[in-house]
Amino acid sequence: MSKVTTVWADRVLRQVVGWVKVPVETTILRIFKEVSDAQISQFEALTQYV
Repeated sequence: MSKVTTVWADRVLRQVVGWVKVPVETTILRIFKEVSDAQISQFEALTQYV
């Protein structure tokens, strides 16, 4: 969970997704429940290129 918070602390990534501030932990966990492991891996790969 700490890595996710680190990613969302990045101003550019927040602007890309349109979030003004870092969401609370329950919001992030709810998002992870809605996506597959493959989608999470794709997102991680994308953040390396941004």
